[in-house]
Amino acid sequence: MIPQPPTAIPNITVVATVLWSGAAAPHDKAQTAWSVIDGEYVPSVAVSVQPNLEPAAGDEDSAVVTYLMDHGLFRLVATAPGMHGGTAVARSPLYSIIPGSPIVPGIVLAVLPPAPTTVPPAPTPVPPGPPPPPVPPAPPVPPA
Repeated sequence: MIPQPPTAIPNITVVATVLWSGAAAPHDKAQTAWSVIDGEYVPSVAVSVQPNLEPAAGDEDSAVVTYLMDHGLFRLVATAPGMHGGTAVARSPLYSIIPGSPIVPGIVLAVLPPAPTTVPPAPTPVPPGPPPPPVPPAPPVPPA
């Protein structure tokens, strides 16, 4: 898969949303954790994310994104308790902060498919083979 180039975004406060739509268990909005990473998947300080704890219709969670730098890369990540255990994860595309670029009306996070929960089968044991042949005794050393 070819990585997509970052999307240009101006440094203007914007709202980010994620629609869990069945991926996350019904929850209190305070259970959604928001974080920011960069293009290398390490924490980013380019923006801050403040969750919106006001009630919203359905399974939508939102947060306000505030820019702390004039330039930089960031990607938003939201996590919530999963519907059948585990954790539901949503992620935004990678954005590049460029002042004066076209206004982005909002950032929408895509819910990632759940990680596989099946455990691969154990390898088939190999039956033991015949025992190794006995080691012959060393010949006696003649006296000097």
